[in-house]
Amino acid sequence: MADAAGGTRQHQVSFPVSYALAGVSAVASRIAPQPIRVVRATMQKDWVLLERDGRPFKGYIDCLKWIRRNHGIAELWRVPHMVRSSLSYFNVQGLHFAFKGTIEHIGLFRGGARSDTVCLRLASNMAVGALAAGTYNALTLPWQQVNDLLVQDANRSFRTRNRQYSSLFDACKQTWTKQGLSGFYQGTGPYNVCSLLYRAFYFGLYDTAIASFSDDSGFLVRFGVAYATTMTADLASFPAWTVYRRTHQYTHSKESPPHTSALGCAKHILRDEGIQAFYFRAAGFGVRSLAGAGTLACFDTLKRLYTSSTHTQDT
Repeated sequence: MADAAGGTRQHQVSFPVSYALAGVSAVASRIAPQPIRVVRATMQKDWVLLERDGRPFKGYIDCLKWIRRNHGIAELWRVPHMVRSSLSYFNVQGLHFAFKGTIEHIGLFRGGARSDTVCLRLASNMAVGALAAGTYNALTLPWQQVNDLLVQDANRSFRTRNRQYSSLFDACKQTWTKQGLSGFYQGTGPYNVCSLLYRAFYFGLYDTAIASFSDDSGFLVRFGVAYATTMTADLASFPAWTVYRRTHQYTHSKESPPHTSALGCAKHILRDEGIQAFYFRAAGFGVRSLAGAGTLACFDTLKRLYTSSTHTQDT
């Protein structure tokens, strides 16, 4: 089985351990760059400019000093829903990394051994990443679909005073009775394409690129590789995410969409707005990619420490 560096791993890490290591790495990577997000958001808030008599900040450092002086350094991490979002990120990344490790261990793909060509290693690693995303989506999307039904039902009940679903079990039962298994995945096709595309590049590029470095490479080297590959994965999948967002912006709207499919939406964007519209609001990649890159680098480092410690105990 190939490790993150593309070589053969002597010690397989179990599913629960991979889940825990990836989850811890994800939370740490989520919290560490939080001050950057807070500073960026503060610089764009109108009430802050009013409080400063309309004087804009000279830069990130100036804004950081203003936050520390007026609100304290703890304000950089005092963000609404940060705990909930961190726990959610723990679960998402933990399951993806755990599924990826299990798929590599089963041996459905060769995993990109060092003796293979670069193209073969890349294709194999990308296939493993896409399959891990597919497994995650297959297990979690039904629950997200049912949760959306319950949320929509609750919103309707404010107007109609009548609930269609009495519980989570009742929503599952009615969905199964009316539509069968396909009802739990209705409308998730575009999301699956986006998710599989992103995870294929996210895992595949990193696993292939890190093989060019020594197994003893430090955290900073791994983070640099992870950051470059995560940025590339974001750029490669962002057009698909743009189409996905456009197709779903009419889900709860009374307006009829100008397109009937994801392909029609893509053609509509390209014809009317140009190719640059696919990357609208993509300028924030630099900050958004920090969490994903940190998770890759932290997980790789923690996993090596764990396997080396268990190997020492065995011997």
